[in-house]
Amino acid sequence: MKDAVKKLNKNATDESALQALPILYNNISRQHLEKINSYSASKELSRWDKIISQYQDLQDAYDVIINSPAAFRLITPVSYNTQLMEAREAGAAEHYDYAQTLLDKQGRDNAKKAYTAFKKADKLVPDFRDAKQKMQQAYDNAIVNVVINPEI
Repeated sequence: MKDAVKKLNKNATDESALQALPILYNNISRQHLEKINSYSASKELSRWDKIISQYQDLQDAYDVIINSPAAFRLITPVSYNTQLMEAREAGAAEHYDYAQTLLDKQGRDNAKKAYTAFKKADKLVPDFRDAKQKMQQAYDNAIVNVVINPEI
């Protein structure tokens, strides 16, 4: 699709680009939305990365078209910025909740996993809740103190 937009930017009357762009945009939109629906049915925590990636691709397509007067005359693109932000929020909340359940359990491995999940929540939405403080708590719980006794 980007190639067709580039062609239109160079020559607003390029017939092949004029015909291809609406079809390409519709196909791209349909494919990404189908993948989002498929990923949404999953219960895996990793689904959020996939959903966010699909919404980001849709938003990128929107940005390409909106920034090209020739392409914008042909297509009225849909902005997925709201859905992208909602997916980030939902993913961050789910990672945070998962991390909290791990943090509530005992054990170094659980603390390490909790740290990673809190970090992911904070990456999806910077400064999400108190994820940074919880990361520090998980880090502290994962530390193993070794005492060396020189008298032995």
